[in-house]
Amino acid sequence: MAENVLEVKDLKKQYHTKNGTADAVKGISFHVQKRAIFGFLGANGAGKSTTINMVTTQLLPTSGQIIYDGKDMTSNVVGSFAGCQLRYDTYLKMEEMKEKYGQEYDQSTAVPMITSAYNLPSKYIIHVVGPIVYPYLMNKHKIQLAACYRASLDLAAQNGCKNIAFCCISTGVFLFPQDKAAEIAVKTVKEWLDEHPNNSLKQVIFNVFKDSDCKIYQNLLCK
Repeated sequence: MAENVLEVKDLKKQYHTKNGTADAVKGISFHVQKRAIFGFLGANGAGKSTTINMVTTQLLPTSGQIIYDGKDMTSNVVGSFAGCQLRYDTYLKMEEMKEKYGQEYDQSTAVPMITSAYNLPSKYIIHVVGPIVYPYLMNKHKIQLAACYRASLDLAAQNGCKNIAFCCISTGVFLFPQDKAAEIAVKTVKEWLDEHPNNSLKQVIFNVFKDSDCKIYQNLLCK
């Protein structure tokens, strides 16, 4: 039996209007098998374009689930703005790794991957998996987080990058404490820059989402 590469479950996209809300797509479910060619048939206004835009990560759904190659990609915000090319690029890279290491291969912690940024206003995106803190914060998690920053900086320099922006790696659903993560991030980046004085990087940005993260980084960087 052919393997499903894409599964869409109960997809919904709702827009706000002057008169309340309107459903552009509601209750859409389907699957696509590996190497299959598929398309949508229907009248204009049936939601075909909206569904395609959500599946290719250019548009975030209101609810439902998009599973691509076994991974839940429903709220992949970076992919939503980078465009469908990014998803296809990362899919091909993962297929290469599976050919090399076996079909059970998954991206390892602190091993970064670089792709084009496509529709984003940058040249590259560096993808790295941070440590998952469970059942509590341990020294191995701190070592892994530092390795994420070092390896990403190495990869950026190898590709001639002049700027790099880091999100707060692992501090979301991976549950790494914000203050500890920030300390490791700042310390590791400063050490790497000292160790590589002639690298291509001219600017390292710590990109934060929460006000609390901003305050933590400001305190650390002003020391």
